[in-house]
Amino acid sequence: MSVSKTPAILAVLTVGVGSFTLLQSMVAPVLPTLQAELGASQADSTWIVIVYLLSAAVCTPIIGRAGDLWGRRRLLIFCLTAIAVGALLSSLAASLPLMIIGRAIQGIGGGVLPISFGIIRAHFPDDAVPGSIGLIASISAVWAGVGVVIGGPLVEHLGYRWLFWVPTILLVVSIAATLAFIPRSTRSYGGRLNILSSIMMSAWLLPLLVGATKLSSWGWRSPSIVALLAASAVFAAVWIVFELHSENPLVDIRVMRIREIWVANLASLLFGAGMFGAMAFLPALVQTPSTAGYGLGLSPSEAGLLLLSQTVSMFVVGLFAGRLTAKYGARRLLATGSLICALGFFSLATGGDSLWKFVVTLGVVGVGFSLAFTSMSNMVVAAAPRSQTSVASGMNVNLRNIGGALGTALMAMFVSSGVSPDTLPKEWNYSSGFLALGVLLFIGATVVAVFAHSRGVVPTEVQPSRDPALTSPSGNDHGARREQ
Repeated sequence: MSVSKTPAILAVLTVGVGSFTLLQSMVAPVLPTLQAELGASQADSTWIVIVYLLSAAVCTPIIGRAGDLWGRRRLLIFCLTAIAVGALLSSLAASLPLMIIGRAIQGIGGGVLPISFGIIRAHFPDDAVPGSIGLIASISAVWAGVGVVIGGPLVEHLGYRWLFWVPTILLVVSIAATLAFIPRSTRSYGGRLNILSSIMMSAWLLPLLVGATKLSSWGWRSPSIVALLAASAVFAAVWIVFELHSENPLVDIRVMRIREIWVANLASLLFGAGMFGAMAFLPALVQTPSTAGYGLGLSPSEAGLLLLSQTVSMFVVGLFAGRLTAKYGARRLLATGSLICALGFFSLATGGDSLWKFVVTLGVVGVGFSLAFTSMSNMVVAAAPRSQTSVASGMNVNLRNIGGALGTALMAMFVSSGVSPDTLPKEWNYSSGFLALGVLLFIGATVVAVFAHSRGVVPTEVQPSRDPALTSPSGNDHGARREQ
């Protein structure tokens, strides 16, 4: 493909990924407003977030695999359309059930990020792949930060329906641009989507995520939490055994065992916990009245602006992170990013009421996030067989979301510990949570430094799948056909 077309493709993918990420990050901070507008209880309104997470978790690897099998351009259009339809439905919702249905449809588009990685690998020159993937990965994190910043002002000045109208407008443009600029590939891989494996994967993902999201309200010792997590563990074990013996696995466990991939997946899980756990509670922390001895007493809009320091640093570093990955290796950048974020969270754990401390610390954390998301995405794409690029990336993204649910639950446990409903958390509640997140990321930095290969990027064409239609004894990919 002509190199001159790559900027247009990159722009299209950026808008598509950004629209999905906006819908992920804008809604949670304004949940109380949606609760009031829809006349829902606090417990019921949390399903606006939970259903979106569940739908995305189940659909992301399935969509990724479908893209590998049937054509990534086709699946990209499907994802963008699903997100747009779901967003439009939510914008028109006057009741909680209709809002939840819209959010579930939006989650179907969760495969847009791994599909984008697959398109880049299929169409871009080899030397442009690391930088382009790094840019998309960083921009997706930037969009998440933008969503947190603009969600409050949008609702405050224009109404909650604009939370969904803005992404819908972007998605319509993105769909048209996809049809115009994303080419059909000369190579894709035939095969069947394993429906039974998809159902079995959903059977362990759903109880895990419901348990994680309800952990803070139900408590660790709740029989419901114990039952959900136990069921998830059992179903996950059964699913793994099934995948290992399947001739046509949804997620090839042998690919997941490639060193670069499992290291990147572990890092994704830990970074999801750190990023989403922190973003869920930082606004509340800085909005705490200064009379409490530790807060800044900011308004919701001011709190969003404070988080811009992290968003800006992520964007700036993201412009160069891909080139840094190609030059220094993904392992070094991932370990460095993990360490930077760990130090940033340790700084937040020391407390204080200085505005500039928060600005500088969040800016530093943004640098770490950008380096890490860029490098882990490149590690997965470079190490996975070409015929499984999107499904491998989809699992990496999925683990980030799972980590986000677990990290948010962890922070909620610390922040609510010993706090009655009519009192504010103590400073140590927040400090303990940030300390725990910092420890997780420090563990991630250690694992990456010890176990990843020296460059962290190991291109491979080996197809571990045992599907004879796709694999020859030599490991070369067969069954290639024109991608739609």
